[in-house]
Amino acid sequence: MTYTLLRVLPKKDYVSLSLLPCNPQKDKQDEEKLSLSFEDYRACGIFSVGEELTEETVNRLRHGERRLTAVKKALRILAASDNSQLSLYKKLRQRGTEHLDAIYAVRQMVSSGYLCENEQLPRLILRYAEEKLFGRARILHELKEKGYRREDILLAIDSLTEAGALDFNLIKEKLYEKKIPQSSPEWSRLCMRHGFTDDLD
Repeated sequence: MTYTLLRVLPKKDYVSLSLLPCNPQKDKQDEEKLSLSFEDYRACGIFSVGEELTEETVNRLRHGERRLTAVKKALRILAASDNSQLSLYKKLRQRGTEHLDAIYAVRQMVSSGYLCENEQLPRLILRYAEEKLFGRARILHELKEKGYRREDILLAIDSLTEAGALDFNLIKEKLYEKKIPQSSPEWSRLCMRHGFTDDLD
């Protein structure tokens, strides 16, 4: 099957296309509308209104639309909360994005500066320490669960500590303000839950 290109509408960040299937067996055809990035559009070719496109070309245009949709989903996810590259990929997959399109969207977020784990980590570490009163081991566990790399987390913790922005002794003192006797088993359990332990695995 071939398709007739009805409209090409350049937008600010993408191109919008309208296509009409050339099927003589049907009296009425439904328009197909696609939106894709300028990069993907140019990779498929530059077309004129009224030009007939092959099924193969239209499938490439559809692939470009799936990639643009994945990028838009990624932007919405990152606008809602910080994400590692791994957690963003997983959320995209959960929202129905295909594997390769999810990888593409994550890479786009990184290359465009929307996702920078090295900037996220200090902010997340301080939030866990100051708001949740978590120690080193608990912070490491929580961030590893979110897909951040162990070595990056530890490096960020060490940098914050050396800069004087993070003091686990002060955090532990705030935990002690819960007025639990330090000699009691309850205090030991509380410290363990909050990650004040030498076990970093």
